[in-house]
Amino acid sequence: MKILTPTDLKQSASSPDHSVWIVEGLLRTNRQRISLLCGSPHAGKSTVARQLAIAVSQGKEFLGRETMKSKVAYWQSEETTEDAAEDFAKSGMMLDDPIVILHPSPTDNNLLELDKVLTEDKDIRLVVIETLDDFLQMDDLSDNPSARRAFERFDREVVSKHKERVCFLALHHFKKSDEQRGSSLTKILGATVIAGKTDCKIYLRQVGEGDGRRIVSAQTRKGVRIEPTYLDFDDATQTSTLGQTLADERADAKRVSLSLTHAELRQRCIEVVAQNAGLSQAKCCEKVGGKTKLANDMFKSLIDGGVIVVQQGGTTKTAHLLYLKGKEPTAIVPVEYLTCADSDCTTQVPMRGAFCPRHKEVPCVN
Repeated sequence: MKILTPTDLKQSASSPDHSVWIVEGLLRTNRQRISLLCGSPHAGKSTVARQLAIAVSQGKEFLGRETMKSKVAYWQSEETTEDAAEDFAKSGMMLDDPIVILHPSPTDNNLLELDKVLTEDKDIRLVVIETLDDFLQMDDLSDNPSARRAFERFDREVVSKHKERVCFLALHHFKKSDEQRGSSLTKILGATVIAGKTDCKIYLRQVGEGDGRRIVSAQTRKGVRIEPTYLDFDDATQTSTLGQTLADERADAKRVSLSLTHAELRQRCIEVVAQNAGLSQAKCCEKVGGKTKLANDMFKSLIDGGVIVVQQGGTTKTAHLLYLKGKEPTAIVPVEYLTCADSDCTTQVPMRGAFCPRHKEVPCVN
């Protein structure tokens, strides 16, 4: 056990930090914890990871950050050699780029093999692992003790030996049920120790089922985080650059809404409902932007005027879901019954039937 006094801590803090930023303000060496690139399946993790590897190998910017030109090792088990060649070439890899692709055999000890590569090649400064679970092969991904043991083996057999010069980044998945809601930290698949045992976390997600745009964000223990930001993707080069932040988008929407005339606000409200049928009134107000009261008042006016109709729905069946008139789903109306007025008769008929079939001259009543 190491025992430190306040003086020891001050001296330690004033000593030079020997870490090196591989990606400025985002990924660095000399860290006890590895970093993560997380997202749901098909969110674009592999594409962004290849872009990162090639950018570092060529010394080019990655998501607007400077990189230290370095040799990269890219471990992957899900792709064939042919697929890897095609994907990396499409992403801009040149034949003389300092990148080594590591494809394991089924019988390999992944930790031992990676340690050998890093021991033999001292020029490697960045290791990308696709994916964390495939590499560590945890007994139970959702079990904290199992995940902790796997991370401790990884640290003991690889990370601690090479961390002074190497930065480690692993691709990992989001929980399927939490892809579009909640904190990104709580979306990370598996045991909570996975989030706790990692350093920088880069998150990728798709905007929505009908919107293929991607949003990137990053949390760092030290460095410069990435606010939730749209990615501008170039299909020809398979690369992404940072676009507008979500905060700026909301601010723009608010500025536009505040400057809207009554007619423009009315049209904006109608457009929001047309594009988001069945969305709650509260969520529609958010999409309209600006002052919530103005949007709410306009929606009330449109509902009163019959332009928009309201149906109860949502999880609690109490939310006001908005639809354009004529576009709402058909409501299922429960059939009500009447009972014959004859006290000895138990026959029931639908409300539309005027008389009991047994007592044709006796009208039915509730």
